[in-house]
Amino acid sequence: MRRCSRARGSLHFIDASTSLTLLLASVGLLVAAAVLATLIRPDAHRDASAARQASSTVD
Repeated sequence: MRRCSRARGSLHFIDASTSLTLLLASVGLLVAAAVLATLIRPDAHRDASAARQASSTVD
């Protein structure tokens, strides 16, 4: 049985951590986009809630 070299093992570690890094980066971008949207238009959440409430009372 052949042993993995140290360099090969570290490359495997980098490959495994890359997907985690990409996942965390995408979550970070989603959070940043939500914060930015709130800063640009803070009443958007209130407008969406009012629209949902109005549509539910029509039914």
